[in-house]
Amino acid sequence: MNRSLQKHPPRNQPPAGGGARPRTPDELDTDARNDADLLLCAASAEAPGTCGARRLAARLAWPPEGIGAPALPPAVRWLSRERWPHCPGPADRMAYLPPGAAGAILYLYRTPDGYLCAVDLEALTAEGNPMPERWRRTCGSKTGGYFAATGKREGRDLLLCEGPVTALALALLYPEAEIRAVGGCGPLARHGLEILRDIAPGSRLVRIMADNDGPGLLAGRKGKALLRRAGHRVRLEWPDAHGDYADWLAANVRAALESDGGNLRDAWDAVLPEAPF
Repeated sequence: MNRSLQKHPPRNQPPAGGGARPRTPDELDTDARNDADLLLCAASAEAPGTCGARRLAARLAWPPEGIGAPALPPAVRWLSRERWPHCPGPADRMAYLPPGAAGAILYLYRTPDGYLCAVDLEALTAEGNPMPERWRRTCGSKTGGYFAATGKREGRDLLLCEGPVTALALALLYPEAEIRAVGGCGPLARHGLEILRDIAPGSRLVRIMADNDGPGLLAGRKGKALLRRAGHRVRLEWPDAHGDYADWLAANVRAALESDGGNLRDAWDAVLPEAPF
């Protein structure tokens, strides 16, 4: 099997030869979620040209395809209702697709050695809009994994942020850097060493791109202290307005749209002058 569709070896594998205690309901649910992320990923397709790409363009999180924008990274996927897999057992409660949804946009999380560890899902309508109840799920465990908005780029600055949409914005704003989203402010504060275990301390500048709000800045400071104690070179940064870098990007593109008479290509070009469109 392709390693990109392999699960990370279980952390709590029971001993061989019998004698393992029965699994608790919570452990069975965790196993089911870990199985569901593999099934969902295997059934999914590339995101360009789908409702998922339209959703990101409408949020001004990624340029629309019609203006020659770069392709979405491989860690963004689309899973249509027609291809939705059956997830057996407890996983079916977490990975079902709600009525009225055309499918879901998927954000894949992998460990530094390339194993799939979690999938974030957001169900969308056929028009690319979120469901009225904002249906979102996570299957698997993000601990020690990250969403890669870029490939690995040895010797370049490595930017850490909370969520996948913020990582996409950073990939546009800092096209030479390597971008990893850790899945929230908790992992940003506590799990940086696991997420960077493939990076030798001090070999690269790690830039923590915190959300400009109370929880985001607190997590950024804690993450910076954790990584510095381990010998990493770390810098803490945040946008100059409340929110995250995706909010900053969308606000600036929206302002450029208003001043440029609604021309999308000109608006994106004004905000990202080095972009290839």
